[in-house]
Formats: sequence, structure tokens, C-alpha cells
Amino acid sequence: PRRPEAVAARASLPPVEHRLMGVLLDRYRAVVSRDALARAGWPEGIPGRNVLDVHIVRLRRRLTPLGLVIRTVRSRGYLLEAAP
Repeated sequence: PRRPEAVAARASLPPVEHRLMGVLLDRYRAVVSRDALARAGWPEGIPGRNVLDVHIVRLRRRLTPLGLVIRTVRSRGYLLEAAP
């Protein structure tokens, strides 16, 4: 299987999604809290709860064709892994 970093590098991502992806890749197959993602995506200040949700949805759409998925782990955060 290809490395997730190599697959993700093929995705053209806007700045916020690029930062979110970096955190998810650093913790590949491990849960990343919403707070950690928000701090990474918006270092100058977290904009609000729904803004992170919107960017996660967009990132999921971009990664699915590449064979990567972002799973929601209830009450804990998100997890990046290879699609089944």
C-alpha cells in the first residue's frame, strides 16, 4: 500500500484544509481532538464549532477518491485512515 503522505500530496488543498491534513497525517490512524484540529487550522483564533465541521466535510470529499477517509470518533475527535 502507498504511504498516506504520498496519497495526500496529490490532493490540492486550500490553506486551512492543508493544515488540518498535516495534523491528521502526523497522527495517522490515531484520534485527533477537535480542539487540536481547530488550533492547527486557525492558529490566530478558533472561529467556531461549525466552521471546523464544514472544513472536515470538504476534506473528506477531497480525500475519498484518493483512498483515505476521515472517521468521526464520537466525543473524541477524528481519525484518518485508509479506506476499507
